[in-house]
Amino acid sequence: MTQPDEVTLDFERAFAGIAETRSQCEDYQDRHGQTAPCFASSAAGQGFEDQGRAIADMYERIHRQTDEQTQQLLRVMGTVEQSVHRFAVAEGFFTDCLRRLNK
Repeated sequence: MTQPDEVTLDFERAFAGIAETRSQCEDYQDRHGQTAPCFASSAAGQGFEDQGRAIADMYERIHRQTDEQTQQLLRVMGTVEQSVHRFAVAEGFFTDCLRRLNK
């Protein structure tokens, strides 16, 4: 039974979740990279070209920011994976030490 102050982690599930999240992010990034906003300034109507350009610029900014955020999420997932790996290594080390002490 887990005590309130114990930290437990199902490494297999953690690594599977990380891999799934990374895969979904990469798929999204691929799809996102294959599209680009396309809003012609003339689509705002006659006499509203300036507003149309502003809307097109906004769509471009959102597209670029979304790409940056997806890249950041992928970097974070790499950091999470490294942290879980370190935790797994440490747990294995301490488990081995305790086994040797109990012999």
